[in-house]
Amino acid sequence: MILISLIAILTWSFSAIGIGRLLVPSWAWRPFERTALAWTVGTGLLPLAVMAVGLAGQARPMAIWGTICAIGVVSWLVGLTRHKPQLKLSIPRLSLHGSLALGLVLIMILAAGVGASAPPGTLEWDTLSYHFAVPRTWLRAGRIHFIPYDHHSNFPFTMQLGYMAMLSAGSEAAAKWLHTLCGLSLAISVYATSRRLIPNNKFAPLIAVGALLSIPMVFWEMTVAYVDIATTLFVWASLSILLLLMKTESETTPSQSQRLQMLLLSGVLMGCALGTKMTVLLFWGMILAGMLSYGFFIRKTQLGTTVSHAAIWGGLALAVGSPWYIKTFLYTGNPVYPYFYQIFGGKYWTAEHAARYAADQAAFGLGKKPVDALMAPWNLVNEALLVGQRPWIFTEYVQFGLAPTLVIALVGLLWVAPKLSRESLSILFFGLGIGASWFVLMQQTRYLLPGIPCAAVLMGVVFANATKPLRVTLAGITAICFVWTLSVCSPLITDGINTLTARQSREEQIFRRLGPLGRASVWINQNTPIDAKVALFDEVRGYFIDRQILWAEPNHADGLLPWASFTDSAALARELKQRGYTTVLINNANRSADKGSVSGGWRDLVDDAVVSGRFTPLVSFGREGQETVVYGINIQ
Repeated sequence: MILISLIAILTWSFSAIGIGRLLVPSWAWRPFERTALAWTVGTGLLPLAVMAVGLAGQARPMAIWGTICAIGVVSWLVGLTRHKPQLKLSIPRLSLHGSLALGLVLIMILAAGVGASAPPGTLEWDTLSYHFAVPRTWLRAGRIHFIPYDHHSNFPFTMQLGYMAMLSAGSEAAAKWLHTLCGLSLAISVYATSRRLIPNNKFAPLIAVGALLSIPMVFWEMTVAYVDIATTLFVWASLSILLLLMKTESETTPSQSQRLQMLLLSGVLMGCALGTKMTVLLFWGMILAGMLSYGFFIRKTQLGTTVSHAAIWGGLALAVGSPWYIKTFLYTGNPVYPYFYQIFGGKYWTAEHAARYAADQAAFGLGKKPVDALMAPWNLVNEALLVGQRPWIFTEYVQFGLAPTLVIALVGLLWVAPKLSRESLSILFFGLGIGASWFVLMQQTRYLLPGIPCAAVLMGVVFANATKPLRVTLAGITAICFVWTLSVCSPLITDGINTLTARQSREEQIFRRLGPLGRASVWINQNTPIDAKVALFDEVRGYFIDRQILWAEPNHADGLLPWASFTDSAALARELKQRGYTTVLINNANRSADKGSVSGGWRDLVDDAVVSGRFTPLVSFGREGQETVVYGINIQ
């Protein structure tokens, strides 16, 4: 399985780099940075081909990987016709700071890669509910199709279709490694950007990349099949190119045609970011506003050029990201489904669903009063210590929170008060904009990750302008946070080692990492027919169930089951049976998390079905009151 995983991730990388090299010019970046940037571009564009294959009804391993390989071979052949390969290999000379930076990156990436080798665990809520579960549903059907019960399936799915390619090869590890490699490319970009923006201090880029990698949440994200590191990578890579254009504006090189090429590349990368999360639309708008403001207030004599460049950049980004939003519009009638229901509406959604969804998201975080904004940096760093003291929703990654990097960077800027360049000011304003949007909208801590590279680079700026004692202090804090991150995340690494060395089987890992739900999922796979259908209540993490599933609660889709017409539990059981559902899974551990329903009475019907024997218990896992129970539907 390890060999298959390595082949899958290497094949993907081969094709991604081949695509990227066609768009990333060799004259603008050093070889290692160009390769990382090429991989980033290719990883953002390859899923569009996977989507085309899936929509054509060919979501099968041979079609998916045949397309990926064909694109890779063609792109490399085209690239080789443009630039003759250099057969002479030379080992680059590394300075002390470069060697230390390389060592830090390799330690963290290898450790995260090991941690990513384990099967998804209970903390990986989004992975189990839709990042892996939806692609697996499509693979089982052999095509990409509308999934009415899971609104997440209509989100932009750039990374999830990359995961689908890996899952089609039978490798969960390779899917997770795709996100790990996004972390590697991000680290390279942060180091290279810092080196360009802070040329007067050779160790500042080392501090910047160390600050980035010494954040526990960054490490955790690199071990799971989420999308936040990928979003951060695409957004940061796009911004870093604009920063390079800003820095070289008064220079003769690059030429005007070369600068246009870089502008287009930045737009493509922002389009890739739009394909990972809808919230990137806000970042797109922020950067677009920044470009226009720069032109109006700084480049006053070139307003026409500024507007045309902003239009090219913004339009290209929307064009690259648009396939995901067009697909969602065709499926639901709402390009940003399920958001903005009041404007666009949306299939299987109602105003009540929209209100409940907004209320659920607003419940996350630290509060939205002015004092909460002032205390946010401190509370975010100490979030794990504050669980239970405030009524926010517990998030799965709270134990892998933020390091003091963000606070140190902001306080350090005030303390050192360096004269910031335009590029550094742009980074500061963009980072503050991300923080402000996070505070106003949904306060999930991982949604701050796109601003972390900004804080990391600004930490490098503070280091470069600090006195020697303060530099020593900053370096020490970074080293302590680095070691602390490895310590906090050591259980993830241990799980990965156990997987790679086969000390525990995949089934044993599922049992241990997912608990009663994992045991119930495996039991269903072993004790029900392959064509069985399973209805889930108080649970959405259905990835490990190798059967067709349904999120049966009315909270997820209006009218999918006619809850309003059910007069008793017999009608519910009969409806499920007529639709082919023979098995029901109920996770009582999640019952207390229910904060209301869009259709009152559904839980009473389910409870009555259990009490009356219409849902017959087959097996139960877990302690009383917290158990996951599998039922058979017993009705004539």
